[in-house]
Amino acid sequence: MSGTSAGSAAVPCRFAHYFVICGIDTETGLEPDELAALHRWLEADRQGRDPDTASAGENFEQSPLKRTFKSKVLARYPENVEWNPFDQDAVNMLCMPKGLSFRTQADQREPQFHSFIITKEDGSRTYGFVHTFYEEVTSPQICSAMQTLYQMHNAEQTNAASSSSSSSSSMDSLASSLDDGYSPTSSSSSSLSRAAGSYDSSRDTLYVSKALCLITPMPFMHACRRFLAQMHSAVIAATAPPLPLESYVYNILYEVPLPALGRSLKFHGIYEPIVCQRPGPGELPLADFPLAEAFSLLGVENLVQVFTCTLLEMQILLYSQDYQRLMTVAEGITTLLFPFQWQHVYVPILPASLLHFLDAPVPYLMGLQSKEGTDRSKLELPQEVQHQPGLRSIFTACLFCRWCHKATTAQRRKDRHRQQTEHLTLDNDLKEKYMQEARSLGKNLRQPKLSDLSPAVIAQTNWKFVEGLLKECRMKTKRMLVEKMGREAVELGHGEASITGLEENTLIASLCDLLERIWSHGLQVKQGKSALWSHLLHYQAREEMLAQQADSPAPRFLERRKSDSSIAMPSLRVSLIQDMRHIQSMSEIKTDVGRARAWIRLSLEKKLLSQHLKQLLSRQALTKKLYKRYAFLRCEEEKEQFLFHLLSLNAVDYFCFTSVFTTIMIPYRVVIIPIKKLSNAMTTSNPWVCVSGELGDSGIMQIPKNVLEMTFDSAFRPHTHISAIFKCQNLGKLTTVQLGHDNAGLLAKWLVDCVMVRNEITGHTYRFPCGRWLGKGVDDGSLERVLIGELVLPSGEDDSARACRTPPLQRSPSQGRRISITSLTGRDTTQIQEGIGEAVNNIIKHFHKPEKERGSLTVLLCGENSLVAALEQFFHHGFKSARLFQKTVFVWDFVEKAVAYMESADQVGDLQETTEAMKMTCQSLCHYFNAINSTSRNIGKDGKFQLLVCLGARDRLLPQWLPLLVECPVILQMYEDTAMLRDPSTLNTLISVLEALHDFSITLEASLVKGINL
Repeated sequence: MSGTSAGSAAVPCRFAHYFVICGIDTETGLEPDELAALHRWLEADRQGRDPDTASAGENFEQSPLKRTFKSKVLARYPENVEWNPFDQDAVNMLCMPKGLSFRTQADQREPQFHSFIITKEDGSRTYGFVHTFYEEVTSPQICSAMQTLYQMHNAEQTNAASSSSSSSSSMDSLASSLDDGYSPTSSSSSSLSRAAGSYDSSRDTLYVSKALCLITPMPFMHACRRFLAQMHSAVIAATAPPLPLESYVYNILYEVPLPALGRSLKFHGIYEPIVCQRPGPGELPLADFPLAEAFSLLGVENLVQVFTCTLLEMQILLYSQDYQRLMTVAEGITTLLFPFQWQHVYVPILPASLLHFLDAPVPYLMGLQSKEGTDRSKLELPQEVQHQPGLRSIFTACLFCRWCHKATTAQRRKDRHRQQTEHLTLDNDLKEKYMQEARSLGKNLRQPKLSDLSPAVIAQTNWKFVEGLLKECRMKTKRMLVEKMGREAVELGHGEASITGLEENTLIASLCDLLERIWSHGLQVKQGKSALWSHLLHYQAREEMLAQQADSPAPRFLERRKSDSSIAMPSLRVSLIQDMRHIQSMSEIKTDVGRARAWIRLSLEKKLLSQHLKQLLSRQALTKKLYKRYAFLRCEEEKEQFLFHLLSLNAVDYFCFTSVFTTIMIPYRVVIIPIKKLSNAMTTSNPWVCVSGELGDSGIMQIPKNVLEMTFDSAFRPHTHISAIFKCQNLGKLTTVQLGHDNAGLLAKWLVDCVMVRNEITGHTYRFPCGRWLGKGVDDGSLERVLIGELVLPSGEDDSARACRTPPLQRSPSQGRRISITSLTGRDTTQIQEGIGEAVNNIIKHFHKPEKERGSLTVLLCGENSLVAALEQFFHHGFKSARLFQKTVFVWDFVEKAVAYMESADQVGDLQETTEAMKMTCQSLCHYFNAINSTSRNIGKDGKFQLLVCLGARDRLLPQWLPLLVECPVILQMYEDTAMLRDPSTLNTLISVLEALHDFSITLEASLVKGINL
């Protein structure tokens, strides 16, 4: 568990973060809601009606009491919370999604309650709970402005009646406007003024909506509803509450904590106590929205249909007159998904001004308010979605596989395209004129016609959308880098490490959704479910056709990347279309959306995403054919910045393709590079390899000894090595290679430099250093070695990318390390002790990291600077010179002699007087030694010692074996008096250090313990 760093304060667990009041700003007056007006324009255009006529009809023929006016955040407490910054626009929009609402004494004015959710960029949620009521308007200016608007409305009706006097509805409108003139004593006027939608400031009392809101980190809906209702009661009560209202606000913001897990919390409201409960760790998650009400509103059959669409990740739009019912059903659906979570767009209440979000080409769950008296039969649904007659009249649910954009004729589509083009080509002076008119709407009281406003508003809205996509791309790529770099990102100044924690898969899925939205913006015609994959298919067809016309064996889209391993590996082709073919050959993927996501993951893992997309967009003729002029992909400056943000992801390593598609078959190229020395560059024996990774191993694969390849270095010197390609199921990140041969032929001794393995799809190349002999009678007599891999840094990466990469895995033991062990003249006891302490500490830190960040335990046990390497140095300190023995002596020789002594002592009864515990320890050492020594594997003496250390660490026996080895008389023959192994204090220190590993469960990789049954 990660704690808070020493300079940062912990996030307080408060019940609520903000108390907010929204309503009318009497200083600015009545301001028309331009976004809502734009929404009406776009909706009319979507339905094929004349946008200007439709909007004008809805706007000017409508009573001012039913028009949309801007609300504002009048007050909030506190001003800002560090760990949850206040989003004023979002809170205002969701507190009053329709804007300000006006009423008179003749209208219904019952308080309403609803809740909402704000989802932040990092995926975290904040909950809002709103109590809306109507407050009398006391400002004479507001009342006068409403009176003026109403008179203008009557004048509009009069003009309409004059042009069509034969229409009875126009006559009624004219009579109404005349009666509502300046004759307060007229009885007909008096009766009409009280009709719905009428207003006379001399007789009517004007009311306006106002909202009290609590912003909380958790959805305690019932508790917040009761608190806000009591707050409203205190506001309108004739007598003051026991304490000032500010005291209650301060209490819930600063003094009421979040309930502890599994506990209930009771705190004092204004008039009565309030209770809430938080589930414990072993219980179901908090679900304070009544699930039974969701079933009651929709009915079981309809809710099951909606739930099915949710599981299929479709686009779902909920439709209701009541905001709280939208939240109840949306939260009910997501609650039923447990233990899964809805990872896509989730907006239970979609403000009218954001209706264009329904065009998003991604799965979503949204809620939209319907107007009173709306005729559902006028709602256009896709042909594949049937109307649900069984839905309750109080709630309508529309199940959308996609939002239907149908123009009645091709000419209408052409006209709309021409309008959009004209909107975007307005000169700056005209744009400024339109925007100036828009800003003055509030001052002039009367709204101009949308035919004058729409070009500038549409153009401005499109550019804001493009800028929003670019900003989102910047934020997502930065978020992915910070998450991947972890603590290193903190050191580089990217904030506290506590901001990380999202799963890598979630971040990459979010990036895939963003790319789909970018590629869907401004499409001429939608083709298929994935706009990105559709574009890629067009590109593929075009390039293949050009290659055929040129009659070229190597199409132009093929490049060659420099060899990742100098002279050892042939260069790997870099090809956008080749990567597409890899994806197209994967039978596991069934949809275009899945293929697009797989292609993105593969490109990201190969650090080619930005390069591939740049190549895709370089075919400008194709882009112009597929996309409208205002599309994001045709905005040159934004497109370049977008590609630059994606390029920054090359600074870190991703395995997002390899780790997800675990069952696919992957070709691997294996190259065995010998050391050209003493004519032993090659061998007459039959070599074999077994490649292991995090997902499994390839099994033993025989490599024909006559499979030779010759390459040349920069000085044109020839180099010969063995190379072969084999295909097996995805092994994941590679960890070890078992290399061996059968010792056959006249040249059976083989001096191997390293083994190179490359994933031929992702291009990841691993180097497994060896630097030692394989053969009987040479080195330690090993015919098989287990090599530890390190990921090779691609030679094409620049210095900045190298500096930010994840550190490479530690390598396997090499001949260089063996030489340093036998000499040891340059290393004192302090250095050896420090090496052991560091090796043990690295293993302990490994287990304290989150599981996804741990890496390979095999590297820490057997790699360079590992536990085995450190203990070898300890055992070699003071080891008598090989000249005394007339041959090379290994640590395993000492262990072998010690075990032989123990077994002979046990047979003659010398161990009878020892304690039972000591005898058991002695038997365990002999048992492990014999099991390792009798294995069919020819792993050599160093390999056997490595295996003994690994098994001893796994089974917590190492600290018990060391005293037994020290007490054997053999130590006097093989070690100097100054050896660390013969120093009691040094030995006790080593034992205490090794005992620190007993707190952890060490699991050994199968390649290490193969053939050992212990």
